[in-house]
Amino acid sequence: MHTLKFLTLSMLTLAVGLAADHPITVSGGSPLRIEHDSWKHKDDHTLATSIHGNTVTRVEVTSASGTLPPIVFNGEMLELHLTYGAIHLTVMTDAQGHDPVVKVDSKTSLKKHFRKKDAAAFESVENAASVQELTLQKAGTAQDLGSVSGHTVIVIHYE
Repeated sequence: MHTLKFLTLSMLTLAVGLAADHPITVSGGSPLRIEHDSWKHKDDHTLATSIHGNTVTRVEVTSASGTLPPIVFNGEMLELHLTYGAIHLTVMTDAQGHDPVVKVDSKTSLKKHFRKKDAAAFESVENAASVQELTLQKAGTAQDLGSVSGHTVIVIHYE
């Protein structure tokens, strides 16, 4: 009986853990900060997540000009482009909204332009800039982000 309870509790814990939200947060304050609970460093231009098979569910954008309504995803590809000073950053998924990666352009080096703050966060070495450009596409269609200005926080939820 104790074994059955233990197995049931273990399965429930595993199911909750697999369904958990693992957001990627991009904070365009000073400095630019990229956070996630499970980074996998692929190369000097790409950070991936080590959690596979989860799907982007929504994106929330907050800036000095206000909070936008969440943009809801249901298995669509996400492509987000952000410019912060000299840094050009892209967050993208596969066609079904799985396996997000963070890429910096070929002129930006993760080693040169970012420092690892802790296990979950990278910060830009440039700290006197702000988000200058932000675009978001859902399944290849541009989403209206309105006027985004000042300190900007983007949270990409995927479960």
